[in-house]
Amino acid sequence: TWRHIEAGSLEVACVTPMELVTIKRGEVTLEDAISFLHVKPDVILAEGFKRSNKPKILCAENVEEVDQALNKISNIIAISGAVAEKLDQAKALRNKYPQTPVMKPEELIDFVKDLVVKEWLKNLPRLDCGHCKYGSCAAMAKALTEGKATIDECVVISTAISRISVDGKEIPLSKWPQIVLKEIILGFLRSLKLKDVKLDEARILDVRISLSEDEYR
Repeated sequence: TWRHIEAGSLEVACVTPMELVTIKRGEVTLEDAISFLHVKPDVILAEGFKRSNKPKILCAENVEEVDQALNKISNIIAISGAVAEKLDQAKALRNKYPQTPVMKPEELIDFVKDLVVKEWLKNLPRLDCGHCKYGSCAAMAKALTEGKATIDECVVISTAISRISVDGKEIPLSKWPQIVLKEIILGFLRSLKLKDVKLDEARILDVRISLSEDEYR
């Protein structure tokens, strides 16, 4: 396979009954590599890419390496590696860089899990409505991370009766407020003389309200 690349092929694929490996010529960014994935993972671990703006975990041997890296590399969210195993150096780093946690490799597992939970939590309404079996959005986010839940189990997200957004930001509503909002709007429309609109046959109703004072002049 490598000989085909050396011979000038732009892209080569190696296929076995259990694996697929592709090699592609040309400059490729981290974003390009991610776009080639055929899955939507919770976490993508990439080695290198120091110039990327993505969050990074620094693996260093000693304090000097950490000092140099933090001066040159952006968005380092944790420090690990051999330096974290050395008690005196790890303590020195925690005092010097209190905002950047210093963790042993085994501690990174829980650290990354917490990051994934926080990302899942961003996709949930954070109402803690109690309608799902998990009791809170944080507990459901944890279950999503562990593969024990699906996003459709969120009652607010799966119940798309009515939705409100303010300047593009959606306001989460539980099932009952969604029903109330729907009936209020329909009640208002039924009071109007609608000639060319048949509400009983309509499927979607869009309402947009401008809050700009200029609209009233």
